[in-house]
Amino acid sequence: MAVQYWLNKGHVNRDRFVCFRHGYHGDTFATMALCDPDEGMHRLFGGVFPPQMMAELPTDESLQIGFDRLLSTHRERIAAVILEPLVQGAGGMKMHDADSLRFIAATCERHDVLLILDEIMTGFGRSGRMFACEEAEVVPDIICLSKALTGGTLPLAATAARRHVFEAFWSEDNGAALMHGPTYG
Repeated sequence: MAVQYWLNKGHVNRDRFVCFRHGYHGDTFATMALCDPDEGMHRLFGGVFPPQMMAELPTDESLQIGFDRLLSTHRERIAAVILEPLVQGAGGMKMHDADSLRFIAATCERHDVLLILDEIMTGFGRSGRMFACEEAEVVPDIICLSKALTGGTLPLAATAARRHVFEAFWSEDNGAALMHGPTYG
């Protein structure tokens, strides 16, 4: 969705994601590309995935400077930053605070980069609030939900987007969905 958002806006090279060390976003090929390559089985598939940009969570001033520099330097290639807010679950229950999440969100906004929050593990009250992003008063551009969505009775997931993302897809032109795919290299 993030890559197509930029394609629909005429930015054909914004096809990379910034993800974080110890992050986990799933076991499909697309989501494994966004996980920490040193965690679990994903390292077995390292040469298969398109390259992404791995960062350390900006939890102190020097890491914040590095994160800001990464987005500033590569903003024309970055489709989105993806993050598990407050708790990186499968990557070892690594915690970060609401201030770090606020910093990430503000930096994404400043550099015109979409923010995706993966609330699959943290959503629906698992972090204390209904959604972990509420702790930092952050509204992501795209949010991924699952697990507790059905109370564990059925496999069900949802991805929701803010209005500006939706509007980039809205068109009366039936041919508007035809596009050129992202470039890798």
